[in-house]
Amino acid sequence: MPGLELDRPPERLPEPPSWLASLLDALAQETPTLAHVAAGGGHANPIPEGQRNTTLARLAGTMRRVGMSQAEIAAALLQANKDRCVPPLSPREVERIAASIARYEPDQIATAMAEGHWDQLVQASPLVPVSLADLVARYPDLRRPVIHGLLRQGETMNVISAPKIGKSWLVTDLALAVATGRPWLDTFDTDPGNVLIIDNELHSETSANRIPKVAAARRIRLGDVGQRVFVQNLRGHWQDIFSLGPYFRALEPRRFRVIILDAMYRFMPREMDENDNGTMANV
Repeated sequence: MPGLELDRPPERLPEPPSWLASLLDALAQETPTLAHVAAGGGHANPIPEGQRNTTLARLAGTMRRVGMSQAEIAAALLQANKDRCVPPLSPREVERIAASIARYEPDQIATAMAEGHWDQLVQASPLVPVSLADLVARYPDLRRPVIHGLLRQGETMNVISAPKIGKSWLVTDLALAVATGRPWLDTFDTDPGNVLIIDNELHSETSANRIPKVAAARRIRLGDVGQRVFVQNLRGHWQDIFSLGPYFRALEPRRFRVIILDAMYRFMPREMDENDNGTMANV
């Protein structure tokens, strides 16, 4: 295009940022090419009842994040609804989703995701108060402890301190305590079970060296935890917390007693502020 010529050959252009490459790879995997569609093959995955509103809202968020307008988003959602939703939503409902997402500025989408705005927009079930008698009858017991006095099943615990103070070493010690059923910090009893460490900071070689060091310091034999502690290193394969949704959903339910995310700031989307309490409370 006139006035937009490259000042260097294409092969010398810089590599795109990892977040953009990941987004393009995901779109390439999920969306058939025009040639493929023209050939009549490669239908996209169907969206079943119960997932239609949420899925369309997230598709809309992806489009809004790159600056698409409400009209553009609505057109794309109507086509996706027609091709993939089983059964399709009404056009009015699809247009409502597009309008709801388009009211956010492109740089606010990640925060909207984190704070659960999308789910609030698409969930149709009304809120119904529960009487105290029914509440007590439904939930006579507390959730099962994982780290007694600190953490129960289904809860989130944050380990916060100044940088470079040793948080990663501390949560490694926590992982070994839960894996063996030993008291953490010789103070808090633990409920034993498998542990998954998702590390977005260390190389695999570093984890393979560090975890045995902590185990040795605690006089824990590697054979006692070798099949109870699992590690997913993401260094070089960056994904934010929302991109990991399919990964978490694919995990076998109740396989892990604890899942550790380290370091949390590396799991945040670019526009999200880890120091915003309202945002972090909904991650």
